[in-house]
Amino acid sequence: MRLKIRSVAFESLIRPWSIELPENQVATEIDYLKNEIYNSQMNIPVDIFDAFSRFSLNSYVKQDKSKYADKINWINGLQNAK
Repeated sequence: MRLKIRSVAFESLIRPWSIELPENQVATEIDYLKNEIYNSQMNIPVDIFDAFSRFSLNSYVKQDKSKYADKINWINGLQNAK
């Protein structure tokens, strides 16, 4: 219920919770999840959307995540920090 209050969407077909955040809110959300939901370190999947992946008619094409490696590493560090 706490996630629903925060406007986190539940995808019923694949069952994960999801939320779209601007980059400046990611650290706060990860801190909240670690302290209020998981009560520990975590390793949740994260997708980064750019204009191509969000609006392209070719959205079925796998996104090249190497261009976002620095952001993915930053997010993983936040998730695994004690």
